Amino acid sequence: MEAITTLNQRLIDHFGLDTDSTKPMFRIVWADDQLEKRMMDTLDSGIQLLYPVVREVKKYSYLREVWVLESLAKYKDNESTPEAREERVIKLQEELFGDESGLYGKTAPGAHEGIVVPPTYVKGE
Repeated sequence: MEAITTLNQRLIDHFGLDTDSTKPMFRIVWADDQLEKRMMDTLDSGIQLLYPVVREVKKYSYLREVWVLESLAKYKDNESTPEAREERVIKLQEELFGDESGLYGKTAPGAHEGIVVPPTYVKGE
């Protein structure tokens, strides 16, 4: 099995780097190590906050012990008001993540690989 650094270099060689950020267009990452900042209105305990705050949370909280192939998503901020910007961010989150609960049970836990299938997939067809 090849090292992840070798596979990530092959992805860079084949798909290149983004010209603005110089980040790879694709990369392979370990799901448990990835964090991201999200605007949230509740704590992990479920307590509702008076005002939303930006918190660092696990990016793939619904995946455990799997490798993930990530694609770089670019976002250009053309919104003029904070409300329009927030609406655009919410729409972008929905486009990128959708309903994460729909992925539950469609991965192979412990097999160190995850396969996401469409909701209409029927095994054996």
